[in-house]
This record gives sequence, C-alpha cells and structure tokens, in this order.
Amino acid sequence: MHCDIAENSTVYGDKERLTQVMTNLLENAIKYNVDGGDVYVSTKHVDTTLRISVRDTGIGI
Repeated sequence: MHCDIAENSTVYGDKERLTQVMTNLLENAIKYNVDGGDVYVSTKHVDTTLRISVRDTGIGI
C-alpha cells in the first residue's frame, strides 16, 4: 500500500459513516486487485475541501 497524505488532512463528519466508506473502498481495492498489485491512497486539498483517492492496479469495474 502506498500513501500520500497531505498535511492537515482533517475531515469533519459522521465518524461511523466515513469509516464505513473508507473501509469499503480499501477492501474493494484489495479484493479486486491483481495478485501482487498495488493500492494507492492519497489526499489533496482542493479549495475548501479534501479530496480522498483510493486506487489500485486491478482491472477496474
């Protein structure tokens, strides 16, 4: 797993729902990836929001 997390990456919201979303994204990235594939997690500040990206090297949806 490769992580590129921006400084001050604080997210405000429903902790349980945000955890559920991130868990689903990470589980799917791992489950549907190729053997020995990579998973990338990154955050980026865009204006007043934080963009969170989870991607993998699998075949895609």
